Amino acid sequence: MEPGLEEFDKAAEVGGSSWKSLLPSSADGGHSYSQKPQPKSDPIWELLAPLQSLDLEVQQREHDSRDIMCGICMDKVWDKPEAQRIFGILPNCGHAHCLGCLRTWRKSRQDFPLDVIKSCPQCRVHSSYIIPCKFWVSKGPKKEQLIRNFKARTSQIRCRFFIRGNGRCPFQADCIYLHQLPDKALTSDPPWTKSMQLASVVGTTAYLGGTGTRGGSVLHGLCPGHGLLGFRTPTGPQQFLPLPPVTRINMWGMGPRGRGC
Repeated sequence: MEPGLEEFDKAAEVGGSSWKSLLPSSADGGHSYSQKPQPKSDPIWELLAPLQSLDLEVQQREHDSRDIMCGICMDKVWDKPEAQRIFGILPNCGHAHCLGCLRTWRKSRQDFPLDVIKSCPQCRVHSSYIIPCKFWVSKGPKKEQLIRNFKARTSQIRCRFFIRGNGRCPFQADCIYLHQLPDKALTSDPPWTKSMQLASVVGTTAYLGGTGTRGGSVLHGLCPGHGLLGFRTPTGPQQFLPLPPVTRINMWGMGPRGRGC
């Protein structure tokens, strides 16, 4: 057995519940492993250093998010029940809101023009979609990475309006979903014309019956025309890519390794 791995195995047999339980203590003073740096070649340190760095980053992001107040309900987002403790990040401004409050605010303004519905409640800057995030991200490289990760995720989900419209989406450049028809898409119906108004799309009950499949329900509710405005979205064999279960990791950033948010 390689030097240092014997202690690693002994610590693992104790049944520690976290990586911190694997940190050995000195025999004479009970000093923690972090207080007595080990050689960089130590196998234990090589295994635990990335986990320690990640843990410190999470603690810092939790600290930075705890005092952030929602601009709609005026409560601290992290004071809410855990299920509601999610920020709604607007890509084009730095104002903070709860995801639930922001979606409710947009739904309650169905009679307003779209440029009003899709604007920030505080500064009125246009943002066509909302990004859910466990931690608060206001600006800078972290927010840019969050946006890239989110759009990479939604770009894999076929747009329902594009499929139903046989190649036309009324939201055009504002839509962040995949504009691609299924292999067996019907082509007998004429495509939507550019002059078709949004009201004609969402006003037909027969066209917009149903609530959509489970696979696309989470992300489709965050984009214009996919449930965000309070409209019921169409159903059908769209073959959406399934979303992973909502976990602590993928809710942080919905990106690679869960660290995009």
